[in-house]
Amino acid sequence: MVDQDCVAILETLYRGRMSAPDAMSGHMPTLRALAESCDVCVEFGVRRPNATIALLAGCRGKVYSYDLERYPPAEKLYKTIQSAVGDRWVFTLGDSAKVEIPECDLMLHDSLHNYDHVSAELKAHAHKVRKYMAFHDTDTLGKHGQRTWDSPNPDPDIKGIIPAVMDYVDEHDDSWRVKFLHTHSNGMLVMERQS
Repeated sequence: MVDQDCVAILETLYRGRMSAPDAMSGHMPTLRALAESCDVCVEFGVRRPNATIALLAGCRGKVYSYDLERYPPAEKLYKTIQSAVGDRWVFTLGDSAKVEIPECDLMLHDSLHNYDHVSAELKAHAHKVRKYMAFHDTDTLGKHGQRTWDSPNPDPDIKGIIPAVMDYVDEHDDSWRVKFLHTHSNGMLVMERQS
């Protein structure tokens, strides 16, 4: 498929998914805009691939996505994306805190939303990120996290995403600064690396 066909399919998917009833839909323009300055993007947590589509629509190169499983209701959409973009999208099954990722310009977290898991992802991968780290669900799971993936509500006994990010920055790499913190669509925190 020629590049123009790929662009047209991605644009159609992007516009269609923008109106999908999903919390990530509200952040698709932001992710696309960030990805426009990126050659390589990494995504943790795919499920309904709205973020994947936004990253592919913006990214100049490849998008690497990682999740524990493929979401059966989205399988047809996964195949449509793969057919349109070919090897520009690499979808790997595995634990985001344990997989090996390439150096990248943007890393998006939307996997298990709790302190321990986000901390493990950051310790394993943040040193490979050149520009941006984005974290979804920071309004709903920022202070208190989820115990397991299938328990989406915050647990008051579990620390959330934001303390994990701030502790990582304080303890390991103070070159990161808050670019913005959105509260709509369950929230999104974007950190930007300072030179």
